Amino acid sequence: MLHQASGRWKLGLLLALVTAACWATLPVALKMSLSVLDPMTLTWFRFAFAAVFMGLWLLGKRRMAVFGDLQPKQWRWLLLATVLLIGNYIGYLLGVKYTSPGNAQLLIQLAPLLITICSARPLWVLLHCPGRPMPSCRSNFY
Repeated sequence: MLHQASGRWKLGLLLALVTAACWATLPVALKMSLSVLDPMTLTWFRFAFAAVFMGLWLLGKRRMAVFGDLQPKQWRWLLLATVLLIGNYIGYLLGVKYTSPGNAQLLIQLAPLLITICSARPLWVLLHCPGRPMPSCRSNFY
């Protein structure tokens, strides 16, 4: 199903601007918070707040039953995604702690591009040299 325009573009623009403002001030706020809390504790508080808020939201919308429908494999994927997201948050907070908020923000925004660039060679080898280990595939990729 495609998105249907609601005609509420002003609300969408306002929400996008608020999101950008929050995102822009986050590294500075986290840098100040790290003078009081360590990265693990700060991440725990962020996830605890998000879990309580989402739980109350889902209860209010009567949508909590969606978790009862998950299969064991889906629970494992959910757990893996949660652990990796926590690792991402802690890594970002360590970056904010040991460098400037501007540097940390720049690197976190460049992460998808850097991951794509770094994965280009292994992906190319995987697609063009099936059945052979990566070092044995000699190519002119780089």
